[in-house]
Amino acid sequence: MVFRIHFVVLLTSLFCIPVVAEQQIPTSLACTNAESFYQKIVHLNGSLPSSPDSNNNLINLAMAYESIGMPNKGLDIIIQAENTSPNSGPMKITKVHLLHLKKQINESLSLATKVLENKENNYLMPRRSQSWLRHSILGIYLETGQLTKAELLILKLYPNVLELIDKKVIKNQLELGVPIHTLGALIHIYRATERGNKANSLAIHLKGFDAESLFEKKNGELLGFQHWMLASIWVVDPRRHSEVIDELEKSYKKGFLDGWRFNYAHHPVYWPLHNNRKFQKLINNIEKDMTKQRECLMNDNNN
Repeated sequence: MVFRIHFVVLLTSLFCIPVVAEQQIPTSLACTNAESFYQKIVHLNGSLPSSPDSNNNLINLAMAYESIGMPNKGLDIIIQAENTSPNSGPMKITKVHLLHLKKQINESLSLATKVLENKENNYLMPRRSQSWLRHSILGIYLETGQLTKAELLILKLYPNVLELIDKKVIKNQLELGVPIHTLGALIHIYRATERGNKANSLAIHLKGFDAESLFEKKNGELLGFQHWMLASIWVVDPRRHSEVIDELEKSYKKGFLDGWRFNYAHHPVYWPLHNNRKFQKLINNIEKDMTKQRECLMNDNNN
C-alpha cells in the first residue's frame, strides 16, 4: 500500500500552508478508505520496526493520531522520539503544535520561543522552519487575546503590510510557507481593538485582490488547500461568509484535512463563523468521520 504522506506540522500553526502535494482523501472517510488517517496509522505503525528512527514517519504518525482526536498519543510519540533526535527542528515544531492543541499554552509558547532563539540546543532550523515557529507564536498570541503582542509581531515581520498582497511577494511566501492571510489577522486585531477605519482600509485591499489567480489549477480545478486559502482571505468580509463556508467544504471534500482541528475548527480567523449553523454542520461532519476512524483503531487494539 502506498500513501501520499507529507510533513503536516506546517499546516497547523496559524499562518502556515502546505508547500507540497496534498493527500487526496475521499469525501467519506470510512476506515476502509486507503487514505484515511486510520489507515495511515496502521501503515505507519507497521513500518516503524524497519525504520524506527525515521523522523518523518514519527511526525506523520503523531499528527495522524492528533487528527482523529488522540493528541496525548501523538505527544507521547514525539516525546519518545526526542530521545534519539534531540536537535530536530521539525520534531520540536510538532511538539509546539501538540502542546498548543492540548491547551498547554504556556508550555507551547515557551518551547517555541526557546527553539526559535536557540537557547536550548543548536536545532536544525532552516529558514522555513523559523518562519513556521514565528507564525505559531503569532497564533498563540491571537488565541490568548494578546493582541498588542500579535500586532507588534506582524508589523515586525512585515513592516509594509500591503506587500502581503503583492503577487511577487506572495509567490515567494508560498515557497516559505507564509500565506497572505496574515493580513486578515491584522484586520481582525484592528476590529477587536476598535480601530475600524484601519481595518476597513486594509480590508478594501484584500477584497479587491484576485486570490484565485495565484493558484495553478489541476484539471481546471483548485486543490483542497487552495480552497482553504480562499476561505481564509474572504472571511474578512462578513458578506461572503456563506461563500467562505462553501470553500471550506470544498477543501474538506478534496482532501485537505491535515491539521483540520486547528485549521478549520479553532483557527482565529474563523471565529466569526462559530455561531453559524452551516459552519457548525461542517465541523460536526468532519468530527463524525474522525470518531469513526478512532473507533476502528480502538477495535483493532481490543482484538
